Amino acid sequence: MRLERLERFVDAINKYHEREELLAKALEPFNDSYTIIEFCPDIIKCIFDYINEEFEDIGDWFGYWFYELDQGKNKTLGGVLEDGAPIKLDTLEDVYNFMLKNKASR
Repeated sequence: MRLERLERFVDAINKYHEREELLAKALEPFNDSYTIIEFCPDIIKCIFDYINEEFEDIGDWFGYWFYELDQGKNKTLGGVLEDGAPIKLDTLEDVYNFMLKNKASR
């Protein structure tokens, strides 16, 4: 998979989550608490599964980068080490290159 295709997946996932959030905010006046809306979470799971299969990403590095690291914006988590050296996962290109390297080493 080329980086450009992965970028399109990330854009699509972000748009999906933005639309869920917009709908949840629109429904707030009708509820006593925060509303969680999920249109079809299976679609997002399928995209993540496809990416993991494509890169043979057994450790779900893409999911870690996307959600836990908030697409590289979360700097509060401790760094991930490989052979004692920190792994740079700040950008989509970083995680892409890391997953490619891992796939090639299998």
